[in-house]
Amino acid sequence: MESGGAPSSGLAAAARPQGKDWFVRAGAQGGDGSKDKPFKDPYQALEKYSRVIRFTVTEGEYNGKLKAGNWAIPTTYIALIGGYDTDFQDAQPMETPNAIADGR
Repeated sequence: MESGGAPSSGLAAAARPQGKDWFVRAGAQGGDGSKDKPFKDPYQALEKYSRVIRFTVTEGEYNGKLKAGNWAIPTTYIALIGGYDTDFQDAQPMETPNAIADGR
């Protein structure tokens, strides 16, 4: 047992892999996921890239593919960082909210 009473597995935690930041702006068209040409919805990167690590998302509603609200997450390591303005300069989640549909 380690100090604090928790049993030790003897295994070290794997380091979080390095990945790329993907940018998403509601209503964007023809984007490639870059800051200059963001995707219009997170599902676009989830379908194309199996090592999606972090999304930076502007204000808006995101409904998934075909607006179904269904999300397939093909990776263990993912972060969705929202509340950014449309230029990805400032994050104010209370003033620039995001809505992610859940398919219900």
